[in-house]
Amino acid sequence: MPKKLSRRLAGYFAIELLLAAGLLAADSDYQAGTAAAGKVKALALEDRRGNRAVFATVEFRVSQSASDFIGAQVLKAYGVNRAGLLLHSAGQGDPAPDDAVAAIGAALGGLEPAVVRSSGGAVSVTAPDGRCRATLAANGTVAFERCGRGEPVRAPIRAAFQMVDPAHGLQPRGETIRSSSVQAIALGKQFVVLAVEGERDDARVSAALRQVLVRVGRK
Repeated sequence: MPKKLSRRLAGYFAIELLLAAGLLAADSDYQAGTAAAGKVKALALEDRRGNRAVFATVEFRVSQSASDFIGAQVLKAYGVNRAGLLLHSAGQGDPAPDDAVAAIGAALGGLEPAVVRSSGGAVSVTAPDGRCRATLAANGTVAFERCGRGEPVRAPIRAAFQMVDPAHGLQPRGETIRSSSVQAIALGKQFVVLAVEGERDDARVSAALRQVLVRVGRK
C-alpha cells in the first residue's frame, strides 16, 4: 500500500476513534469550567472564537456596590467585561463578593472541552464523555446537576449590558435612587439568558431591554 494512502487511512481511523469516544464531537463549540466557593456557584463558558461568559449564582443580595466590585475584579484579573458576567441572586444573606471572585476565577482557570445542549428552557453542559458539568436556566441560575439531552448550541457567545436611570420625580435630600440594569447573554441562536433589574413596564427599562436583545442578535 502506498505510504501516502496508508497515512491518510490512519488519519481517518484516528478521527473515527475520537468520534466514537466522544472526544471530537461535532457539536462541541465550547470550553467550560465550574467552581464553587462559599455562597457562590460559577459556570464559565468560552466559545471557539475566544468569547467568554460567566454565570454566577450567589446566595446573597447583590447590591450595586457588590456588583461593581465583583465586575471590576473579574475584568482586571481575567479580562471578562461586565456584559459577559451575569450575577444571579438566589438568597438574601450578607454580601460575600470575595466568594464570587474566587469561584469565578476557579471556573475560568478550569476551562475544558465541553458540549452545550439546549432543551426545555435550560442548557446542559457536559464533558465530551457525557459527564454532567452544569445546567443553566434562562434566568441565569447555575446548578451542578440535572443535565439532559437536547439540541446542540452553536457558537458564538454574544453579551450586552446596559445601566438605566429610571424616571423619577423630586427625591428627599440624601435619598439615593438606584439605577437598574438590563443584560442579555446569547449562546448561539438557540439560547439567551436575560436579567432585568427594575420594572419592565418602566419605559427606559423596556427600551434598554430591546436594545440589548438587538445587540446579541435576538431581534
